[in-house]
Amino acid sequence: SQGPMSLFRLLSDLTVAVLFGALVLIALYWREGIEYVLTVRFLRTIWMAGLAATYFYVGSLGAVTENKGIGAALTPGSWGALFDTMPGLAAIARLLLLVAAGWGILRPERIVDPNSTMLALAGPGVAVMTMGFSREAYGMIEVGLGVAHALAISVWLGSLVLVARVVVAGPGHEDLVDAVRGFARISPPVIGAAVVTGVLQGLMLTGGDLTSGHGLVTVAKTLVVALMVVVAMAART
Repeated sequence: SQGPMSLFRLLSDLTVAVLFGALVLIALYWREGIEYVLTVRFLRTIWMAGLAATYFYVGSLGAVTENKGIGAALTPGSWGALFDTMPGLAAIARLLLLVAAGWGILRPERIVDPNSTMLALAGPGVAVMTMGFSREAYGMIEVGLGVAHALAISVWLGSLVLVARVVVAGPGHEDLVDAVRGFARISPPVIGAAVVTGVLQGLMLTGGDLTSGHGLVTVAKTLVVALMVVVAMAART
């Protein structure tokens, strides 16, 4: 069950990150976006995919925790052992937060209404923050860096995916330009935050040893972040 757990965790991380980043870009720079059917369909698809991936992630994490088959761990009644670990609590919290995120996803006007924007972003945003609690051995500093790193990466990734999959395919004109310019404004600060928190996190977790398993993952992440910087510079132009 370790392999499926890693897969579902990856899918959950990606969908939650894309959902939150897309909502941030819409709320800040593209309020007209919710008027497009394509945008609404995109948000609901990512939300439902995130719910499914996170549900199976929680189930497979429960299977690993209790050393039993995945099939026996897919019912919420078998998740009791997850409440005894930090990663388990974080996973269950993420699932509940995604369910709560439907309050804004199913009523997109709440995302851009100044009176409800923060509440609509809260569920997906805190769901992203649960990524910082993915290891039992993390201390407060590691958790803080993990949360900041996850938020920065999520805002960039979600904004980019929204621009690539929805904005450039939209039927509008001036508002689409505003969305792209909004992405160009978001990219530099969040990438800067991602680089700083990622470097600090990598040093703390690997001790500078890049030959370890985590060190190799850190090298791979560095290459991805380098690509992010290239995309951000292109967006600025």
